[in-house]
Amino acid sequence: MQTFLKYLNHQNTGLLALALAMFGMIYGKAFLSIGTILLFAHGLLHPDWKKHFQLLWKHKGFLAIVSIFLLYGLTGFWSDNTDYWIGRMRMKLPFVAVPFGMLAMKDFDRNLFDKVMYGFFWLVVLTSIGSLVYSFWNFEYITESYKKGQVLPLPTHHIRFSLMVVFCICFGFYFYGKKYFLKSKKEVTVTLAMTIFLVLFLHVLAVRSGLLALYAVAAFYLLRYLFLESNKILAVGFVAVFFVGTFAAYKNIPTLKNKIDYTFFSVDSFYKNKKLRDLSDSRRIGSLMAGYELTREFPYKGVGFGDLIDKSNEWMANNYPVLEGLGLMPHNQYLFVSAGAGLIGLIWFLGASFLPFFYNKNWTDPLFVALNITVFSSYLVEHTIETQVGIAIYVFPVVMMMRARIGER
Repeated sequence: MQTFLKYLNHQNTGLLALALAMFGMIYGKAFLSIGTILLFAHGLLHPDWKKHFQLLWKHKGFLAIVSIFLLYGLTGFWSDNTDYWIGRMRMKLPFVAVPFGMLAMKDFDRNLFDKVMYGFFWLVVLTSIGSLVYSFWNFEYITESYKKGQVLPLPTHHIRFSLMVVFCICFGFYFYGKKYFLKSKKEVTVTLAMTIFLVLFLHVLAVRSGLLALYAVAAFYLLRYLFLESNKILAVGFVAVFFVGTFAAYKNIPTLKNKIDYTFFSVDSFYKNKKLRDLSDSRRIGSLMAGYELTREFPYKGVGFGDLIDKSNEWMANNYPVLEGLGLMPHNQYLFVSAGAGLIGLIWFLGASFLPFFYNKNWTDPLFVALNITVFSSYLVEHTIETQVGIAIYVFPVVMMMRARIGER
């Protein structure tokens, strides 16, 4: 007990909270909730808790992320469905808890950040290997299921996990570039091999949000290399290999091909008004149309996040009755915000999202840019931060990296 209490200090409590949260992103929302609460409590119960709030006000990049929570809260004044609005606000608490808790950690530098994310990298790698091994034992069934819009078995939601895989691809190449290891230099080579494995796994998984994020990040790095490096021919060669590799993946990976073919089939079925309720992409398109029309009807302040699900369902009832009652909301984070908080709220949201780039010159760190591109690209096809895990995927890595770039305060 004395040994346990010896290590249960303020710093290690924060690290335990981060470990629980990162584990919970994949293996259970209960762990994620406990980790988030513990991270907030470790700052709030500290003797210098007032100083931590002062730090939050001082560091505008962190304050910008907190303001996303405030944006959702503001719409409560014109939301009739108070119960649903309260649920939204409860889910958005990490936008406050994580920045506050991370600023309360006095000694969180880049080295500690690397260790936390290195552990997360291997957690995602092992989970991906387990999923792939299971799928090989059920190859025909899994391949056929992709024709119906299903995916490989995973311990968490496949869309959120695909974004975690993209994160870890970014971190894998980052660790390889730094020649980072904990025990042996051989880890560097293994890290590179596992990073390439994650790229292949993501194409087998064939989740469009993850693939879009991967290609967006790859485009960023290729363009960065093209403009910063003197060897233009090599840069152009990388671009050519990128496009050829993408085409080859479509031709040779059955799950990817079936998923793409399913997408075209779903879109075609929507416009022919066939099987709308049965096809996930048809429901997705309907939700986007609802978000667009609600934004047009309520352009300044939106319908309020508390009423968004009710208003979306009402629009479905009037335009696509077959989709009524499914609880559909815009599958696009930008449309989600504009429908819920209006165009003014969308401007607020975009400002809060991009301000961290300019805080502490974070835009100069390619890894920080890549992590944000991963999330922002997913906003085009998902309402990413409208789930507990989706919020954690954005808030924890980005805020941790911002905190690490400050160094010891």
